[in-house]
Amino acid sequence: MVHTNTLPLFTADAAMVTIPQYGVRLVRESEFKYADRKITGGNSVYELLRTIGLHEKAGEEFYALY
Repeated sequence: MVHTNTLPLFTADAAMVTIPQYGVRLVRESEFKYADRKITGGNSVYELLRTIGLHEKAGEEFYALY
């Protein structure tokens, strides 16, 4: 059985395979002012994400708060 949607990594007739490599770059896109100095709970996180405009985004985005 041959699967056409997988790479032929270990078949005898494949002398060499091409494996795609992807990368992620960190790019500063903008900055914003946020009046509160501490994030103290869920409401603080909600207000912060509203400040940066997350509620207006059409697509999926990932944010991490430390």
